[in-house]
Amino acid sequence: MTLAVENTGALTINGKLADGTSFTAATKLRKDGSFQIYTTPYTGKTGVLAGRLTITTGTLRWARPATTSGYFASGFRADAAVSVSRFTPAPIGIRTLTFPSPALATLALTGGNAPAAFQRTFSVSIADIFTLLTAPADTTLTLNRKNGIVTGTWRDTAGQTRNFSGVVFQKTNTAYGHHIGASASGSFTLK
Repeated sequence: MTLAVENTGALTINGKLADGTSFTAATKLRKDGSFQIYTTPYTGKTGVLAGRLTITTGTLRWARPATTSGYFASGFRADAAVSVSRFTPAPIGIRTLTFPSPALATLALTGGNAPAAFQRTFSVSIADIFTLLTAPADTTLTLNRKNGIVTGTWRDTAGQTRNFSGVVFQKTNTAYGHHIGASASGSFTLK
C-alpha cells in the first residue's frame, strides 16, 4: 500500500490486497497525524477495507465476501496490523537499500505455495538493477527508485509464472510484500 500526501493534507492511497485485488481510496490527514480509510475493493461495491491509521501504524479490517470460486472463496474477516514507513528516493549513485553484503540482496518467499526455503540471491547495481545469481533462472525483481515499489515474478514447481509486489521500508532497510501461488497467498522479504 502506498500513500501520497499533499500539502493540503489530502491523502491518496493505492494498494493491492493479498488476493491480488487492487484498491484505491482518498481521505484527509487529521491534525493529530491520523486518517481514516474506507473502501469497498470488490466488484459490486462488496467487501470492505477500513480502519484508522497514523503516519506510523494502525489496524485495518479486511472483509472479503464469499464467492463461487477463486482465492478465499468462502470469504473472511481479518484485522491486520499496519506499519507505515516514509520513502525518500535515494540519490543517484546510492542504492535504495543497504544490504548486508554491499551488492548482494536475498529474496525469500514464504507460503503461497512457494517451495520451502525459497530464497534467491541477486546482485544489485548502484542504480538498483537486480540480477539473479542463483540457479534456476526462475525469478525476476524490479525496484522503482521513484516510489519504492518492488515487483517481480517467480516460477512455481508446475512451471507457472507467479507475481509478487510490495514496498520498501527504509526504516527497517527491507522490502516486504505478498505473492500469490496456485491456491494461496504468501509473503516475501527482500534484504
